[in-house]
Amino acid sequence: MIQIIDKSERRDEIISLWQECFGDEKEYICYFLDCCKSDCLGFVKEGKLVSMLFLLDGFIKNNSVRYIYAACTLKKFRGMGLMGKLIEASKKLCEETEYDALFLVPGEDSLYDYYSKFGFIPQFRRSVAELKNTSLNTDLLNEITDVNTTVKIRSEILSEYDCFVFDEKTMKYSIKEHMYNGGKIYSAVFSGKIILLFALKRESEIYIKELLFNKSVKMSKIIEHFTNKGKENIYIQCPIVYNSTDKMVKYAKCGMYCPLTDRIKEMSADKVFYAGLYLD
Repeated sequence: MIQIIDKSERRDEIISLWQECFGDEKEYICYFLDCCKSDCLGFVKEGKLVSMLFLLDGFIKNNSVRYIYAACTLKKFRGMGLMGKLIEASKKLCEETEYDALFLVPGEDSLYDYYSKFGFIPQFRRSVAELKNTSLNTDLLNEITDVNTTVKIRSEILSEYDCFVFDEKTMKYSIKEHMYNGGKIYSAVFSGKIILLFALKRESEIYIKELLFNKSVKMSKIIEHFTNKGKENIYIQCPIVYNSTDKMVKYAKCGMYCPLTDRIKEMSADKVFYAGLYLD
């Protein structure tokens, strides 16, 4: 049976299911459950939670959207179509509550075909770049530790793009989560352009989970200004609207959406969108 899950009542079941599917530590899962505003839709079989997904709030332009997150099913119950039923139930719930679309980011490329069966369209792209033996020059950047300041800068920059963005409460959570996981946030002004950078270091690698400018610029210019030679590898993700002739940049899928209203269908026709999500 599909139902809205009481996260307090079934907390231990949620944690157990999440850990089996994603392998995250209990502390991190509890942080999400305690701090992130979300609804949990689940499939309960014989009194046990066996499949679930979370719905978070966001927007594509001015259209209200729900983001499907942490969709998972216990191993012994996979192959029964339970996740498909949860997705269809999510679509119905969103239509009833007047949302314009559902959005999600498949965990791997093979899942793009799976979600397309439910009406999801892979209309989201981002730019990616990889640098070898390089280190981030933080002397030229200002670290931001204030969540409200980060939300303000990020919202202003992304307002210029066709993109998915969390609502304010969820964006605040995602920023806090980034810092909770050891991530850093930097800003700077470069040639009159505002830069915002979310960095996460893992051993000899640095993941720039999101790099935003308020105007298009070549990636080579960014790297020339903000990095020095070093021993680390840097992986950068940013909107596809950066200069399309830049040979350093490759394009990658970064999400799918399922339109539920005529309004968003008309708005989104033939457009390419960006989704700079950084929930780990």
